[in-house]
Amino acid sequence: SSTSIPKVVPESLLIVGSSPTSFGTFSLGEFLANNLVQETLIGLSGRNVQRFQSINSSEMGYPINLRHYFDDKTIKNMYKEYLISCFSVKQQTQKRRLFNNLDKLAPILGLNKNEISEIHTEVGSLIFNRYLSQVLSKGYLDDSDKSFLGSIQSTLSMNNKDCVELIKNSKKNMVSLNIEKIFMSPKVSPDGVKKLLLLIRNFGVNIESDLSISLDQRQKLFRVAIEDAIENEEIKTNQNIISDIQNSFVIDEVITKKILLDVITNKSEGYLLNAIGSLRQGKLDNALIELRNMLKYGRIFTISLNDSVGSTIERQKLIELFKNNNSNDFQSIKILEDMMNF
Repeated sequence: SSTSIPKVVPESLLIVGSSPTSFGTFSLGEFLANNLVQETLIGLSGRNVQRFQSINSSEMGYPINLRHYFDDKTIKNMYKEYLISCFSVKQQTQKRRLFNNLDKLAPILGLNKNEISEIHTEVGSLIFNRYLSQVLSKGYLDDSDKSFLGSIQSTLSMNNKDCVELIKNSKKNMVSLNIEKIFMSPKVSPDGVKKLLLLIRNFGVNIESDLSISLDQRQKLFRVAIEDAIENEEIKTNQNIISDIQNSFVIDEVITKKILLDVITNKSEGYLLNAIGSLRQGKLDNALIELRNMLKYGRIFTISLNDSVGSTIERQKLIELFKNNNSNDFQSIKILEDMMNF
């Protein structure tokens, strides 16, 4: 449409320079020469930032303006489209020229201070949302991202509370999109769940209260995350991972224990079946690999496996095989014996 904003990249937008008295290629002298005043306020990063406001746009007026010839919607769209064009151009000289004339446009159109503020907020929101949708996928906002967003906030004199809310909502949307993507596949991907966990932790999103994700989906995510953490022995080096995953997916203690027990039982029995199959085929190295995989789960919580999985003699042979190859690992031998009811 005529008011759509182009793809936002930092190079094509007015960016505040590292100095508090410069806006990219716009010096403070140029702003003051163009009847702009400077004001200090708290920015997105919590530090003082400079906001520049045009004294002309809110105080200057003409005896006759275009308000008498066009309806309100048309007048506002004229200003909005011009403002978008200011940000859209890449050539700095053209950008400077457009911004230099911006403060003259509002009184010609007959816009008041509140109307200008509303349009600035609307355009600023478009830029924020487009930019955030591109950069939040990496899981965080770095200093350059915060600097860029701060430049848009100060250039358009956007309310800090509104900017914080825009960022918060974009983070929620990013988490929500990742959850939708995960459940679009027939099988929940461990890699997708890992990325989701990173986003939830970094963005501080509660997927139950903020996004209304169902308990059934939260349980599925928790199960995949726990199983992946055990398989990769992440819990072995960090005992807090279980509670961290539990809190991230908002699972209560009772359900956590139930799922954890179910995962340990099913995976342990599966690996035991594989070990017995390898033993019967004489593939002793493969049988050892399966026993070591089974122990990953037994170390989290030692359970007695169903006696129907393999014969007593086969279980005993597996234990002897493990002892012969791990004679000094007394803890693992004891866990293995307990799991096989010896």
